[in-house]
Amino acid sequence: MFDTVLKVAGVLFVATSLASCSTAGMFPKPGEAYVKDVTVTAIASARNPVPGSFAPRLTEAVRQDVQHLPQTGAAKHLSIILTDYHLKNPALSLLVGDANYVKGTLTVTDLAGGPAKTAPFVVGNQGQVNGVVGAIVAANQDPGLIEGVLVVQSSRKALENFYGSKLLKTYAENPPAATPAAIATPAPASPAKAKPTKPPVRKAKPVVPAAAQPGT
Repeated sequence: MFDTVLKVAGVLFVATSLASCSTAGMFPKPGEAYVKDVTVTAIASARNPVPGSFAPRLTEAVRQDVQHLPQTGAAKHLSIILTDYHLKNPALSLLVGDANYVKGTLTVTDLAGGPAKTAPFVVGNQGQVNGVVGAIVAANQDPGLIEGVLVVQSSRKALENFYGSKLLKTYAENPPAATPAAIATPAPASPAKAKPTKPPVRKAKPVVPAAAQPGT
């Protein structure tokens, strides 16, 4: 029970600290641009390797999130290159302080050939508790749960870098109306083909041979 509380506490520390930042954004004007697609790539790192499941999960998370945002303005491609992934270390947390984080670079490319924009991509919980309590939390945190939280927060951070915190919040509070699906008009039923009727078969009456004439 105590281990479970510590794991949940670690996740809450991550979510709370990550949600407190504000970002200006590359395209902060409504309708200026939108994310057409996203690519996430992890570069091999001997020191802080990114889990193999992180890049695919983040790709899917961003694609799911942009479906709920307006698709207006200039179409852009969002590319995230991940270089570092670190889980809070108990010893470092006790001595000098440590945090869970993922780092990389975010690049936005204009699909019509406009100039690209690049920004550092850093998602971490630097405000998380450290010291004795932090060391205990770090020692008992669930890596799978932390990865899931970092995926969600990384998706949000990527969209905040793109739209800015203020516009993203506005979009979240006023989602675009769903386009009603077109109602298919049923095709007119083709007239039923009449079955060919067979002419009635008349049975031939048996021919009665004429009576032989008597000889003369």
